Amino acid sequence: MNQVAEQNLPRDQIFTASARADLRGRLSPRWRKLLLTVHVALSVGLVGADLSVILLGITALVTGNPELVRAGYLTMDILASNMMLPLAVGALVSGVVIALSTPWGLARYYWVLVKLVLTILALTALVLVLRPRLEQAAALVLNAPPADLAAGMGPLGVISFVGPIGALSVLLINMALAYYKPWGQVKRLRS
Repeated sequence: MNQVAEQNLPRDQIFTASARADLRGRLSPRWRKLLLTVHVALSVGLVGADLSVILLGITALVTGNPELVRAGYLTMDILASNMMLPLAVGALVSGVVIALSTPWGLARYYWVLVKLVLTILALTALVLVLRPRLEQAAALVLNAPPADLAAGMGPLGVISFVGPIGALSVLLINMALAYYKPWGQVKRLRS
């Protein structure tokens, strides 16, 4: 920061690309390990939440018990809004912080870039597709007579567990990418 102040740069230019490049990789090993631990814990928590929603969705589809159907959809709605969404946002933010503070960077390696894109797509699907459908299903099961619940929720019920299966697939792909680190560095165009 003293170098920046000595150069008399305006405050809005302090974090230019070259300044960020100078900061990259400057986290101490202790902080890097802490951030990585938080990121992995959030991701593993998200895997557990996804598995829970999948199990509840399958149970609600195959059971003939109206009370299990009602409880399943209400619980899935709570999990998606209060557990999956915060965990997914936390995993994305912690992953970006790790990438920006290590030599891996956000767009220097293909595997990091693919993980970022997959994570953003999965989070977008959670916010725009799964949560609204689960909220809709929860509202329907609260007011539906038991005889209607025993018949199932139709396409809405299928979305309720297919979406989390897709999210779980993305999480597992991201874990494999982080472990194997395939494809190497992104080629930069020279001007």
